[in-house]
Amino acid sequence: MSNERPAPKQYEARLIQLLRLRFEQAKFKVEDHLITPEEEMPPDISKLPPLFHYFRHYNVMEVKTEADRLEVADLLKLHAYGWLYMMRNGIHTVGEVTLTALVHHLNPVVLEVLPALGYKPTGKGIFRCDSNMVSYLIPFEGLPDELTPEELQVFSNPARRQPIILSQLERGQSSPILEAILDLYESEVLKLMMVKQETIDRFIETLGQERVMAVLSQKMGREKLLANFRKEELLAALNKEDLLAAFGEEEILKSLQAKLGPELFQQLLDRFSHN
Repeated sequence: MSNERPAPKQYEARLIQLLRLRFEQAKFKVEDHLITPEEEMPPDISKLPPLFHYFRHYNVMEVKTEADRLEVADLLKLHAYGWLYMMRNGIHTVGEVTLTALVHHLNPVVLEVLPALGYKPTGKGIFRCDSNMVSYLIPFEGLPDELTPEELQVFSNPARRQPIILSQLERGQSSPILEAILDLYESEVLKLMMVKQETIDRFIETLGQERVMAVLSQKMGREKLLANFRKEELLAALNKEDLLAAFGEEEILKSLQAKLGPELFQQLLDRFSHN
């Protein structure tokens, strides 16, 4: 299937969307990258994953996904954002503010200069800097599973992503993580699932057959969607209603005859005639 990826900002927006739900459950208010407690409602740190128990009264976060890697300048800007946020909001106590760079991975250039910037490893792959405002650098791809929230595991790598998706599907209903996966990866939904037929069936059943097909056909294009199915998978995975709803009868018949060849095309027609 296609190796095309969404733009970095789209990746980042989906990750923030999932984290926002976590933070708001703990009574934090999320403003773009700025995470602050709700007015007149103290935050409940215990409702956050352990990874974020260091949060203080105000938290300024920089998020970098796989497609938008962290540069040295980003760490310097994060500290500048912290001071700017204090100035604009009349905050005069440095101890009320934490800074966090939440990144997919660290490139060698950044890793090399971390000591010079005051960042020291704290164990389990997290770095901390105690200069002025306390700041944390968290490359989540390498964090152990027990410390990594599901949202970050989904954005980590396919090996960690698949069990999370499967656990979400076991619930038998749509969830923010499944919605984000469909919205973000679009043409790579089946690839993400490692294309086990029972997993695809569960994904379509949970989110709704018509919706999944509509998203795939709209985002990939009809020809591209057909090309990305192996012939046997096309016969096994889709029924007559799926195909007609996604493409229209005349167009699908013409496309399938050209792509499948006479023998498989006749098998498909025979199957439809018995539905």
